[in-house]
Amino acid sequence: MKEYLITLFGNKDNRIILLTFKDGLLQKMELPTYENYTETDRLWLLNWLRSQVKESDLLANENDDSLNVKFRVQEVEQDLGFDNFWDTYGHKVGNKSKCKKIWRLMNAEEQKQVFVNIKKYKYWLTHNPRTDQIYPEGYLSQRRFENEYKI
Repeated sequence: MKEYLITLFGNKDNRIILLTFKDGLLQKMELPTYENYTETDRLWLLNWLRSQVKESDLLANENDDSLNVKFRVQEVEQDLGFDNFWDTYGHKVGNKSKCKKIWRLMNAEEQKQVFVNIKKYKYWLTHNPRTDQIYPEGYLSQRRFENEYKI
């Protein structure tokens, strides 16, 4: 099974969708903020998803300018345990037990988003050498994983 975090870029705001594929076919879809979708948004989303039933279609369509929507596809880490976060983040400083409490309070979608954005954050840091890596506790509590890290 593979999971992908999809960010749909809209006029008003961005939407997050979690898609799970097994053997290349869509098995499950999660909308963490479904209650914020209007009926029009929901209908549009269902129509859009019809063209994304295969994993290969999703990956191929990411950069297709002919579609009426811009979106980003990011593969999600499968091990959502705190120890995996601690090792992946790598900057092992600060209050680990407090960081662990924050991690346990996060839902699975947020934890997946953390893993997706850690790589971008670290890459961004390499291009901004005057900026220190924030402590892991701050990265979670300040929700820095929601930031867009552009070079």
